[in-house]
Amino acid sequence: MEIQFGDRLAKLRREASLSQRKLAQDLKLSQALLSHYENSNREPSLLVVCRVCDYFGVSADFILGRETPSGSSDGEAPLPSNLPAGDNSPEVRRESEAYLRAARRRLSALVGSEASPLNAAQAALDMAQAELNLIQAQNK
Repeated sequence: MEIQFGDRLAKLRREASLSQRKLAQDLKLSQALLSHYENSNREPSLLVVCRVCDYFGVSADFILGRETPSGSSDGEAPLPSNLPAGDNSPEVRRESEAYLRAARRRLSALVGSEASPLNAAQAALDMAQAELNLIQAQNK
């Protein structure tokens, strides 16, 4: 089964714990249009693809379904490209994915309409812990 833009967009949105309304607002789209994209009823413009890639920190190839990260299932965000060579152990991969999720939550907490100092501080703490776990996994 081919993964489409809408499937990946919906999965990324859910993983970031964002409502359609909030993501649409952040991407400067209507909620109805975002729903059409997620349900594959409409194809996004290049501008929308770029906004989504920048927002979630993924490549255009990934969001368009042209790339599946090695060792992960369809729909998962790709790992950072700056991992040191040879650091593809399951533990490093798992910690890298946790770090990406924490970074997305922090971004949401900082720019979201429900942003509060407490949410932002907790997200920053979570991200710092995830980064520490990743560094420890890389140094094993």
